[in-house]
Amino acid sequence: GKEFASGERFPSPNVACHVCLCWEGSVKCEPRTCAPAQCPFPTREDCCPACDSCDYLGVSYLSSQEFPDPREACNLCTCLGGFVTCTRRPCEPPACSHPLIVPEHCCPTCQGCLYHGITAALGETLPDPLDPTCSLCTCEEGSMRCQKKPCPPAPCAHPSPGPCFCPVCRSCLSQGREHQDGEEFEGPEGSCERCRCLAGQVSCTRLQCPSLPCLHQVTEPGTCCPRCTGCLARGEEHPEGSSWVPADSPCSSCMCHKGIITCAQVQCVSACIWPQEGPSDCCPQCSGCEHGGRKYEPGESFQPGADPCEVCICKKREGPPSLHCSRRQCPSLVGCPPSQLLPPGPQHCCPTCAREGTE
Repeated sequence: GKEFASGERFPSPNVACHVCLCWEGSVKCEPRTCAPAQCPFPTREDCCPACDSCDYLGVSYLSSQEFPDPREACNLCTCLGGFVTCTRRPCEPPACSHPLIVPEHCCPTCQGCLYHGITAALGETLPDPLDPTCSLCTCEEGSMRCQKKPCPPAPCAHPSPGPCFCPVCRSCLSQGREHQDGEEFEGPEGSCERCRCLAGQVSCTRLQCPSLPCLHQVTEPGTCCPRCTGCLARGEEHPEGSSWVPADSPCSSCMCHKGIITCAQVQCVSACIWPQEGPSDCCPQCSGCEHGGRKYEPGESFQPGADPCEVCICKKREGPPSLHCSRRQCPSLVGCPPSQLLPPGPQHCCPTCAREGTE
């Protein structure tokens, strides 16, 4: 209803952002011409783009307005003259020394620990990555507290520094005596044990006694294993204190003493003026069993002179009995300490062991 002069321009009343021209009674309309915007995120005002605000991802923002980045939750964006600048959202300094970076959180949190690439939950204890053998670390409110592992007590008088500088025992104390590492020693008296010192600890095992090839055995006081009360020679058992002539050595004499067999060559003694010696005899024999005006029966023995080591036995043989005289055989004292050896007493032939006399 409004009248325009020829050559006059006016906004189109029907189409937005169009300009119309009245020319000699007719009207021609065309889109309004806009100058190009000098910013990347302009908004449209009065049909043309303007840089006094921002259009960012379909949302309009005022100039100087801050807003969250729609593409990255941890970024903060600012609109300024049609330009949008996005930067990482600022975080307050954490109140802990080893905060944890959690994917769903933009800022470090003290609800866990990140320590030299190792993640730990609150209260979790794990080996120290800088000293895994000797130290432990615990996550406490975002801070790792590390300390040396506690050392076990060393049960010895003179420990030495070992792994992690903990005291370790290289020796052992047993029954008041110190034993070196690896040393073997007898257990407490009467225990019949063999002990060993290993890394400061004493381990003992009971002695294994060998099986004995005899029926009659005895365990003497102060000893751990039994011994035969007699002796076994060539499969034949001989009683304690007995003597015999071995079948393969008729001129030897053997005796059994404390389970030990002692054999020796027979030492002959002459007890008459005219001794006789047969081809199978070891010593000259005196026909008849008379000596010093006395007659002896077969099996009887006597001392022919003042020497207690000489003995004569009346033996029965083909024909009349005869005297067999020789020196006594003494038992072996191999196991007796030299300080315990006692010389023969009056009217005794053999030395004795004082230790055996006390048993």
